[in-house]
Amino acid sequence: MGRLIVHLFDPKLEYCVPTSPPLNSDRPTVHDPVTHQDIALHVTDRQTDPVTQTFSELWRWTVARDGAIVQTFDDALRLRWTYRYEMRYLLELTGFKVLSECSDFKGSAPRYGAEQVWVAEAL
Repeated sequence: MGRLIVHLFDPKLEYCVPTSPPLNSDRPTVHDPVTHQDIALHVTDRQTDPVTQTFSELWRWTVARDGAIVQTFDDALRLRWTYRYEMRYLLELTGFKVLSECSDFKGSAPRYGAEQVWVAEAL
């Protein structure tokens, strides 16, 4: 017998429609004290597909040192969201008994748009 702990985001439906804008398209710049570089992230595109419960974003990273850009590159991020009722069903379908379902690591009750923290036990 074993335990499984799963941490997911609980999707906010307003961000799951095809017309939703990128979330936090400009993220705060982070300074790396080891390399003395500033790293910035900008979300340049977001495509959402409610049928497959997926979204993909194009991220543009900019690395600068002493105010001069030394590198830029793009990353593609693709995620699938899972609803609470769906996650419970998947766990039970694969032979797990759900021991707890919370909205954070403090054990708070499930709530819309928060986190999903599942603790399950293999049967």
